Amino acid sequence: HHSFNASPSTPDVLISLKHFKEFEIDPISNVGTFGAGYTVDDINHLLRPKHLSLPFQLTTPTQNCVGTMCAATHGANNNSISNHVQSIMLTDYDEQGKVRTRLVAQDVLPIYRCNFGVGGIISQISFKLNKAEFMEQKASIMTTFRELKAAMDKRLDSYTILLPYSWNYVILKRK
Repeated sequence: HHSFNASPSTPDVLISLKHFKEFEIDPISNVGTFGAGYTVDDINHLLRPKHLSLPFQLTTPTQNCVGTMCAATHGANNNSISNHVQSIMLTDYDEQGKVRTRLVAQDVLPIYRCNFGVGGIISQISFKLNKAEFMEQKASIMTTFRELKAAMDKRLDSYTILLPYSWNYVILKRK
C-alpha cells in the first residue's frame, strides 16, 4: 500500500502482489532479486542473517519494495531508491498487443525512473547489496543551516527534516 486514501481506486482489475515473495541473492555479484510482494522491512529481515543490507535506509520501511521505487521515495542519502535498481521484471504488452514478461536491465531503467508503474506490472526488483552496516541513530535539533550542513558532511547518509513551524532542523545522526 502506498496511499492512505481512495485516490488510487480504479474500476479496473487491481492486482495484489502480496504472493510475489521469492528472493535470490547472487553470492558473486551481491545482487539481490526480490519479489514485488516484499516490503523493505521484509527484505531487511531476510538480509540481516546473511550480513547484507540494501544500499539505502528508509524512513518508511513498511512500504512495498516496488512502491518505493515507483514513487521515487528518497533514502537517507538523498537520492531516489530507483537509482539503486539493477533490473526489474516487467509484464506489459508488445507491439502486437500480446502479453509479455521481460527483464528490463539497468541501461534502460533511466527511461522509467519515477514512472515504473506506468510501464507495466513489476513482479520483481534487483538491488546491488552492501555488507551489513549496523547503525545507531540519534535525533538532534540544529538551529542553523550551516550547523546542519557541517553535521551532514561528516556522514552523508544522515537524514534531515525541516520543522517549518520553528525553522529548526532535526537531523538523525548515524554512526
